[in-house]
Amino acid sequence: MTAYTSKQQGGGGSVASTQSNSSGVYTLTNVPEGSIYLQAAGASALKNFQWTYWDGLVGSTDYNAAVPVTVTSGGSRTGVDMTLQAGGTLTVAFTDVGGNPVSNMSLLVFPGTACNGDNLPSIPSTGNTVTAYGVPPGTVYLKPWTN
Repeated sequence: MTAYTSKQQGGGGSVASTQSNSSGVYTLTNVPEGSIYLQAAGASALKNFQWTYWDGLVGSTDYNAAVPVTVTSGGSRTGVDMTLQAGGTLTVAFTDVGGNPVSNMSLLVFPGTACNGDNLPSIPSTGNTVTAYGVPPGTVYLKPWTN
């Protein structure tokens, strides 16, 4: 779980972050007073969930539905729980024009917007393949780059 002071899709600018425990419970500490936006990002080889944003209900995979949580000085807030949606995986094999494997490549995966905003995490695999996790349904844009 990551807290931001402005609405954004992943990336930098976080003010607090933590991981949930084995029961799925999380606690953010040292969060500044004011309005924050929450994002759950469980996209990895072990946890294949889509990015989820606090929407005031149970969480939404729609970034535009994100609403702030108000934090007061010395206060505590409960009931900000999210239901995570399973994501897909996308594996890309890189080859040159002759069909030969190309190693040391990375892949940026942008959900829904043509290479704008923040990208989903991808994990280099062995050889010439890269796998992205937590991929949402619908259109995604790919941007390869060398390491």
